[in-house]
Amino acid sequence: MSTKEDQKKKGGCLQVLKVFAGIVVLSTVYVVFIADRPPSKTATLEAPLKKSTSPQKTILLPKDFDNCSYAFNLINDVSPLINKAVLMHNQKSTYQKIAEWRVETANNKIDELQENYYLPPSAFMNEEYSTAKTAYNDILYRTGAMISSLYSDSKNGYPEPSAMKEQYDFIKEGRLKVTSACKN
Repeated sequence: MSTKEDQKKKGGCLQVLKVFAGIVVLSTVYVVFIADRPPSKTATLEAPLKKSTSPQKTILLPKDFDNCSYAFNLINDVSPLINKAVLMHNQKSTYQKIAEWRVETANNKIDELQENYYLPPSAFMNEEYSTAKTAYNDILYRTGAMISSLYSDSKNGYPEPSAMKEQYDFIKEGRLKVTSACKN
């Protein structure tokens, strides 16, 4: 004989088992379909390593590394992409046109710039290179995010507030930080 209390307990146990089974299935799907995929070229935050084949060596920046020169050169090189993205946003370009530009030009240029302006992990842990880190993270890396946001905005009818404009504001803040740090 089973009482209502026993039925509630059994029902609660079944709920827990169903949730657990769902977690197991999702974990299996993740392992099979996501974890086994090779990383994409643009999936990482940093560009491919420019280092020797020996993994024991630490990459160091040259002793005469100049944060401000690095930052201003990076800004000059990434500015055409930023300007083009802003122009396309202001003209309310179609998502097809943006996708074409993004695939044919922007993604390759960003990959090239990330490789050319590569900062080793040691630079990210050292305050001495704070201006270079700001340029890399707040300007170069955000440019890719801005272009992705431009595409999303165009697909969604250029909504307000704009995700692209938000990324552009972060880039402008990064430029101000670099300019302020390099006034000397």
